[in-house]
Amino acid sequence: MYILRRGAPPHPTSLGAIAMPRQHLSDMTVRAAEPPASGSVTLWDTSVRNFGLRITSTGARSFVILIGSGRRQVIGRWPTISLAQARSKAKQIFAERTLG
Repeated sequence: MYILRRGAPPHPTSLGAIAMPRQHLSDMTVRAAEPPASGSVTLWDTSVRNFGLRITSTGARSFVILIGSGRRQVIGRWPTISLAQARSKAKQIFAERTLG
């Protein structure tokens, strides 16, 4: 269970997603990830903070980043965009947000 603290941004699971531990995303992990029975699940990456793979119950896979308090931005869908391309784009977006 996650506790929301006053002033702290909500944990991604408070948005209706299923809690998943952080793990290093690899091409094999992305390919082999099982879709949930209903809703969606997000696998968060350990190598790039706030970057993850969202999998819906229909099996659709999208790379997402967490920007701000609970807001997500979709980078693109797998396999149209590879994991390496999505990581690179995520780093670029975070750098642009940091540098202005």
